[in-house]
Amino acid sequence: MAESKTFIVLDKYTQEWKVAESYQSEADLERELIQDLINQGYEFLPTLNTPQTLLANVRVQLQELNSVQFAEGEWLRFVETWLDKPSDSIVDKTRKIHDDYIHDFVFDDGRIQNIYLLDKKNVARNKVQVIKQFEQTGSHANRYDVTILVNGLPLVQVELKKRGVAIREAFNQVHRYSKESFNSEHSLFKYLQLFVISNGTDSRYFANTTQRNKNSFDFTMNWAKADNSLIRDLKDFTATFFQKNTLLNVLLHYSVFDVSDTLLVMRPYSRTNRIFDATKIFGNIVTFRDLEQATIDAITLFGDKNTKNVVLEKSYKEYMEGFTDATTGEARRGFVAVVNELETRFPDPSAIEKEADKKAFAKLFGEYLRVENVLQNYDEFASLKALQSVDLNDSAAVEAFKAKHYLSDDDLTALQAITLPAERKIQNYRSTYNDVRDWLRREKSSSEKEKSTIDWDDVVFEVDLLKSQEINLDYILELIFEHNKKIKSKSELVDEVRRVIRASLGNRAKESLLVDFINQTDLDKIGDKASVIDAFFTFAQAEQQREAQELISAENLNAEAARHYIAASLKREFASDNGTELNAILPKMSPLNPQYLTKKQSVFQKVVAFIEKFKGVGGQV
Repeated sequence: MAESKTFIVLDKYTQEWKVAESYQSEADLERELIQDLINQGYEFLPTLNTPQTLLANVRVQLQELNSVQFAEGEWLRFVETWLDKPSDSIVDKTRKIHDDYIHDFVFDDGRIQNIYLLDKKNVARNKVQVIKQFEQTGSHANRYDVTILVNGLPLVQVELKKRGVAIREAFNQVHRYSKESFNSEHSLFKYLQLFVISNGTDSRYFANTTQRNKNSFDFTMNWAKADNSLIRDLKDFTATFFQKNTLLNVLLHYSVFDVSDTLLVMRPYSRTNRIFDATKIFGNIVTFRDLEQATIDAITLFGDKNTKNVVLEKSYKEYMEGFTDATTGEARRGFVAVVNELETRFPDPSAIEKEADKKAFAKLFGEYLRVENVLQNYDEFASLKALQSVDLNDSAAVEAFKAKHYLSDDDLTALQAITLPAERKIQNYRSTYNDVRDWLRREKSSSEKEKSTIDWDDVVFEVDLLKSQEINLDYILELIFEHNKKIKSKSELVDEVRRVIRASLGNRAKESLLVDFINQTDLDKIGDKASVIDAFFTFAQAEQQREAQELISAENLNAEAARHYIAASLKREFASDNGTELNAILPKMSPLNPQYLTKKQSVFQKVVAFIEKFKGVGGQV
């Protein structure tokens, strides 16, 4: 490993361990990680697992770093006025790590001394410790896997899943902890700078951030060597990334807190991957000459034998018919094979009832979504989708289609040989996929869940891909207007609208609102699409006011505070249980009352459902 004042490069790394053949549980993986960290000089604190012991350890470490002793009153004042100021957000805490890490503290005897949280000039002076199974309660009680402390402060959180489980599950767990407890009041975990996730086989890291649109798995990064080969296995990752000097430099020198209050962490190599999220995993190059072979020649000349497979995306034909990944050796099925299995195994998705079938469908349709998402970037696939609406018996329409898409007769014949599922069937598949996801979430959170023998750990629900093809509310309302002219039966119209809504991830919560609108409105009197949209928003705003009042009355909430909280939640389009806003709306009850937390959680869940139903409709509460 080569280091200077401006860079770290892992030139070479030789694996010095042998792969164990026995089964490794998540607990075994955790024990092995901690032992490897101990071997690298980390201090392990097995009994530090509560907020009280964490704060006591911070005091010991800061006193040692600054060669100072705090009296009890001084320490309490230091904590309350600066270290853990109640009004501090994670942005404020991050600013203290990167910009304001020196505090002028006035001791009781009047002397002023600089108190350093970190020593950025001599990083070796910073004490690195590791703890496990730390317990903390916010809106929910959580227990974190492995936490790395720097001078007592939790700066790195490691979440593990056993080998064979999708690494995205560890990412989802971090995201859940961020909402439930990391950022709760008086939580020192607001100081977290980095997250590391691993299933033993694949290990990734990413910066802590408040930007909800950045909470995407696709912004996680692998550590890598100088030749861009990735370091995936947790033991190799631990031996390199978690080497104490490297980790401290990543935290203190290679993480940037920019002017927009966004925490950025360096990538391990200088390649620019122009991703946006799961829906855009590569970039398109537009050229007016055929430069493909010249590009391949240049990549081959300046790279190694595998560089072409890393830099260039596969061809349309490969994604349609399948290919073997040259880097991993993994066989990837093509779109045609996936569609054939989908229609053969699940011709009627509404008939899926057994848990094993639900899992099989979720995995298969997830595979469909992934390959379809990539194919959206190919002109050939756009032509194939457009062909579905062309009357092949109309020669003029066929010729116009060929001219528009620059197709020859052979190209058209090739497109006709591929059968796409009907759009209505895809909507039904999406609806069932959403239903299975919702069912699984309810099962996991239910206190009376049945014992299941089905392991869902290897199933990843492609939420980002569903959102990328989301239909908006205006489209649904225009659909109601158009269908009402064709379908005079309200029950048939409701069934049609339900099918469309249930296929939409973002509008499922509005199903009852839209159905009530149809049933309570004389649609025949509405003359155009714009008017049906206006009529719905007028109806929805009235329902919003009525249901808000019902919620406040039924739960005996503080009316003024509740309206303010609900209005703020509608504006940001999600309800938050952080801070004191939620507490302020609750009926008068002592926090020591055993029913207090139950009542708080019940009210919060009802507000969440209300926000999901009415966000985006405007109006007043």
